Amino acid sequence: MSARFLHLLLGTYLAVAGVFFAGFDSAARLNDTVVGLASALLAAVATHIRGVRRVHSVLGAWLVLAPFVLGYDSGLARLSDVLAGIVMFVLSLIPTVGRHVPAGPGPFARARR
Repeated sequence: MSARFLHLLLGTYLAVAGVFFAGFDSAARLNDTVVGLASALLAAVATHIRGVRRVHSVLGAWLVLAPFVLGYDSGLARLSDVLAGIVMFVLSLIPTVGRHVPAGPGPFARARR
């Protein structure tokens, strides 16, 4: 499994975790939804954007710090975010394996003569 796919799964988990775990307070739910959607979106377009690994590193570090900065009430939300943040950060350290697909000029670029 590639790190991008695991980031996509982790982002999806974060985006829906607040819905399935009733103990999440509103700060935890909002933070997880925003970070999860951002992570999943970045993982989906990672082949066309350079530096996505750095953004995932920042998101992972934020997930570790967020329960303490935002003052989560739920121990489950705190544990979930810290573990997800550690996994996201570690995954961001894994280099992309395989071929990078360049964005290129696009389908509407003029042909060079």
